[in-house]
Amino acid sequence: MGDFLLIVKGNQARLRRQLIQYLNAFDPHHPDYEEHDRAHGRIECRRYWVRDVPAGRLTGGFARAAQVVRIERTTTRKGRTSITILYAITSRPRKAAEAKQLAAFIRGHWAIENRVHYVRDVIFDEDHSRVRTGDAPRVLATLRNAAIALIRHAGFANVGQGIRRCCFDLSFLVGRLAPKTARS
Repeated sequence: MGDFLLIVKGNQARLRRQLIQYLNAFDPHHPDYEEHDRAHGRIECRRYWVRDVPAGRLTGGFARAAQVVRIERTTTRKGRTSITILYAITSRPRKAAEAKQLAAFIRGHWAIENRVHYVRDVIFDEDHSRVRTGDAPRVLATLRNAAIALIRHAGFANVGQGIRRCCFDLSFLVGRLAPKTARS
């Protein structure tokens, strides 16, 4: 089995409580790693505290977890500041992933989340689908992923714009995807 990195969401209350327990003795003034960004009209500071977890200590199918991470994200936009606290677990031991490397892994995870899952949730409104039985949800998710890939491959950075442009004229999309042939 490969390594895993899991951002613990609000619907995993028991696991979240366990992680808070492991991280309750952190020094708020001395994170293990800190990074700052200024982009898209906001200033963001992310601070990471990382602790080792003894093998088999986390319940709920996460016995392979080796480290827990507390992420404090402070965002300032238009003079308003918000603080978000997230938790993550990984199977990578400290010798394979220090705090700075875990920060990069977590940022990569959010890139995927924003590029695929956000599009499926917002553009395709996947969370409100009433299809819930059998293989149908998985098939529809695969079709949505294929549509996203085709639209991006056709050169659209914005999937919503691509859908609006192609929804009444599929030949437009097909024409952009067709291989360019050499003219004789």
